[in-house]
Formats: sequence, structure tokens, C-alpha cells
Amino acid sequence: MPWELINHAPTANLSPEEIVRLLLINRKIDPASNEDFLNPKIDLIGIYELPAPGELIKAQRLINRAIKQKRPIIIHGDYDVDGLCATTILWETIYRHLNYQLTRPFIPHRTKHGYGISKQSLDEVRQIGRQLSSKPPLLITVDCGISAKEELEEYNKQTGAEIILTDHHLLPSQLPRTDSLLHTTELSGTGVAWLLASRLLNSSHQNPELFLDLVALATIGDLVPLTSHNRSLVARGLALLTQTPRPGLQELYKLAKLSGKTINPYHVGWIIAPRLNAPGRLSHALESLKLLATRDYQQSRSLALSLERQNRERQTLTTKAVEEAEVLAKLSKEKVLVLSSPQWIEGIIGLIASKIAEKLSLPTFVIAERETLSKGSARASKNFDLANFLNQHKDLLINFGGHAQAAGFTILTSNIQLFTSRTQETAQKMHFLDNKQPALAIDLELHPSKISADFYRIIKRLEPHGIGNPAPLFLSRQLRASRIHTVGKNSQHLKMEFHSPQIKYPVSGIGFNLAHLHHSIREGELIDVVYQLTENDYYGDPKIEFIVKDLTS
Repeated sequence: MPWELINHAPTANLSPEEIVRLLLINRKIDPASNEDFLNPKIDLIGIYELPAPGELIKAQRLINRAIKQKRPIIIHGDYDVDGLCATTILWETIYRHLNYQLTRPFIPHRTKHGYGISKQSLDEVRQIGRQLSSKPPLLITVDCGISAKEELEEYNKQTGAEIILTDHHLLPSQLPRTDSLLHTTELSGTGVAWLLASRLLNSSHQNPELFLDLVALATIGDLVPLTSHNRSLVARGLALLTQTPRPGLQELYKLAKLSGKTINPYHVGWIIAPRLNAPGRLSHALESLKLLATRDYQQSRSLALSLERQNRERQTLTTKAVEEAEVLAKLSKEKVLVLSSPQWIEGIIGLIASKIAEKLSLPTFVIAERETLSKGSARASKNFDLANFLNQHKDLLINFGGHAQAAGFTILTSNIQLFTSRTQETAQKMHFLDNKQPALAIDLELHPSKISADFYRIIKRLEPHGIGNPAPLFLSRQLRASRIHTVGKNSQHLKMEFHSPQIKYPVSGIGFNLAHLHHSIREGELIDVVYQLTENDYYGDPKIEFIVKDLTS
């Protein structure tokens, strides 16, 4: 993989604070905002101004009026971690904190109802409303609905329901007619739902921080940039997530060996969120909603065990499907990959697309073929707008939606071949597309004398890390390698130690999935290393370690 230094400033004579300032420049942080970035504080007034003026007040009044009139309130969520957390927040706010019993959450089934708001999901929502009352319901959508103009307007015509739409996905050319629209692309879907919950809780003199644990979980899990307001919400939310009173999450922590640890973005993105997403991929995400919302410890244990089992099954299925997709991808010479198979289940096609797109640096569409209707998922890098690309081929699609770099769609199986050929025709006109391996963007060349526990604690002020604020990536040259060996279940990781006259103690390092480099370096050889710094405190004696991203002799 090629390397690219973002900043060429020499670091040997710089203080840790000066290096932090360089890292902030790399992240395009305005120097006037450095202190706010390093000490994030929640700006409620600024966050409240993200949706269109007056919409929060309008939504609050609609909810209060529905409660006064004893009408059903139904919260239509989605089956991923963002939709689940958003649904949990508004259901707990209205059902528990406002003590309104005619409130129900609804999570669609991926196969039965499809993506987001659909005719099938609204048919079931209508039945739930009728079971609660003969009065017209209030429907609140969370993390979905912005592209469901026809579906929502037909539902309104059939039921007389009022609709509050909360979403963060890209705006379509035509918006649904609703009674209140809370929308911003600057937050997660859960962040938007939290805005409404926060407004309701403030009015009832309750603490809106109750739900920041779920805001942090969803914001990281949905890969929303950790900048601006999201940074402050996640910084506070991670602290609450570590101390969460939710028994379901506590049980999940136990099974994932996270109990007693300070929860960080890695834990959320790679350990917690995948487990919460697993039922939505393989069975029904209602299990995950129950785990988030339950107060029953016995039920929590049972649900956590189920999520753990399903996540392992999901991993097995994904590994097999990715291997199959790689074979198909190797047979293709196209600039845009369209891969399909009747063997793939709908719940994992997004994971397949992500792995293939990342490995081959190509926009990737993965389709789970079925007899009549097939479901697709797409992933791409920043130089490719999937939403715009799909819009150019909407005549071949039943529906589609999502973001610029991640999208989903439904297509007639009979149209897959035509869709494949049409996408290639479109791609030929997009000359900027190529499959060159992207360069590894390195923040700075760090002088070995700077590698210390004190330096690490100072750069930790840049946390939380995530999309838009990656963990600092350093390059150090001419470090001596020793104790080189492979580790892991399949010996897929590379472990070693690094020495330098400028470093007081040897530094241990691990390169995840870098075992293929094992035989390219020799014991005692001087090498250049690209790495992130971390701290290992497994034995009660914290020590600095490298997470190795690449190396060369």
C-alpha cells in the first residue's frame, strides 16, 4: 500500500501540544475552534436549530395533543442500530417518562417489510393502531421515511393519521406531506429523535442526558462523522455508555468481555453494534429493541445470549459469502461491480458490499437474488455518489434509498442483467473512476523520542475518534524489530517488538491481518513503521503499544 504524509513538519523538537495542533490542522479544524474541539461541550441551543425553525415545537404540540385526546402513538423505526436506538429513545420518553400507555414501537422485518417505510410495514402499523383505539393515530418515523412520499400519503389518506417524520438521510426531490418534519444530515437518525425527546423531557423537567448513551451508540454504529455537535454528544454519551444502567447492555458487555472497561468507539463499532445488528440481518430486530429497553435482568440474559449466537452465525455466513463474491469480482473487468447470487441472504449483502468495495477500491452492488423481487446493497468510496448513481437508473428499480457511500435498493430479478449492463455504460462516462489502491494517509512522521506514555495521554484529548476524526496515524523510521511472530486463531495477525535508542523501553506492536508480512522482515532488522498508539493495561501496568497498519524494511 502506498504511503502519503499529510503533514511534513519535523517533530523532533516539537512539544506534544504543538504536535496536537498539527493533528488538528490535518483534520481541518479552525485554529480558533481548537479549545472547543479538545473540550467538547453540548450546545443545546445550536443543536435545536438544526431542523427547520418551528418544527420541534410543532412536533412537541402534536405529541401533547395526541396524549390529551387519548390517540395511539406509534413509532416506526428501522432494523439497524441507528433505527433501534432512535425507536427506544422515543418509546421510553413517551411511554415511560410521559407515562402514556397508548404508545407502541414498530420495527420492520427485513424480508417481510423491506427497507425503511413500506406499504407492508404501514399495513402492520395500521393494524397496531386499530388494536389500541378507533381514533386516528399519531405516527412518528425515526431514521426513515424521507423518501416514502407515496407510502406515507396513502397511509394518511386511509387512517387520517397525523405524521411526524424524523430522519437524517439525504433529501429527495419531493418530500412527503407531513404534519411535522424534523430533518438534518448533521446528526444520526437517533440524534434527530433525541432532539425531540430532549424537547419533551425538558418540558417535563427531566434530564435529556438519559439517552446520550444510545445517541453515542447509534452515531458511531451508523458511521456518522464525529465532528461538530456529534463530537460533543458522543464524548458525553460514551461516558454514560460505560456506566449504562440498561441490563440488556450490561449482559451484552459480559458476553463480549467488556464489563469493567471504558467503552470507546472501537468497542461500539466492532463489538456492540454488530451484535445489535445481527437479529435484523438473520431474524427480527425486535429482539435487539427489547434488549435495549428491557428492565428485566432474566430477560436481558436470554436476549443477550440470542444476540451473541446470531452474531456468530452472521460472521460465518458473511465469511463464506465474501469468498464467493471475491471469485465473482475477479471475473469482472468493470469499473463498477454488480455481484449477485441466489445463495446470499438479504441481511448480509451490505457487509459483503463493504468488504469487496474496500478490498478492490471499486463501487460495489451486491444483490440477493430471489424468484421475483431481489434486494441489493451498495457501497462506495468518497469519490462516488451512490444515491445519485441509483437515481440515474431508478426506472429499473422498485425503490432505493440511503447515503452517498451506502445505499439499498429493490429490483425485479428479471431486471438484474439489464441493470448490470446499464451501470457499466454509465460508469464508462465517469473517467475519474479507477481501481488504484488508495494511499495510506499518515498524519506525521513522529520522531521516536516522542513515543511515551505522557505523549499518548496528551493526544488522547483528540478522542473520541471515528469518521471525520480518525485516530492519529504516525510514521517512525529505522526502528529495530524483534520477537516477530504470528498470533490469532488462524495465525492471521503479526506481533513484534520495536526498539530505538530514543525509546526508553521496547514497544510491543500488533498488526491485525498483517501476517502476510511475516517473512518480509528479519529479526533485528531496521524498519519503517506506520502505526496508531494505544495503551495496554491488561496486567494493571499500563504500557504504550503500536497498532501497526503497515511496515517496510
